[in-house]
Amino acid sequence: MYGLPNLDIYTLKKDNPIIEIKKIAVSMFIYFFMKKKKNIIVAMMHTNPKGESKLLPACTLPLTGLGCVKKVVTELAVLNITSHGFELIETAPGVTIEEVKAKTLGRLIVSQNVREMQL
Repeated sequence: MYGLPNLDIYTLKKDNPIIEIKKIAVSMFIYFFMKKKKNIIVAMMHTNPKGESKLLPACTLPLTGLGCVKKVVTELAVLNITSHGFELIETAPGVTIEEVKAKTLGRLIVSQNVREMQL
């Protein structure tokens, strides 16, 4: 799993212990839910407020469940999570593949059939 425990669902300060507990609780919920459902999709922002990628090459927070997230949907793209990295399958209207590449620090695999999202 490439960088997914850094799913800052909230734009919050990392030094706040209450927020860290909430993040851990969310990741634990995802892990336990994964035991019953095998197709977890995460909706998140592609970058943090500073413009830094949230899709990272490696996990930066403790792992609760390895490999439980199968797909990530951001304001820029839809990406499958594979053992090789993030597979780009769709881009948002007006977003280029180059823009997604520039804003993704983790390994990005561009699918042969990348299409534009239908909104």
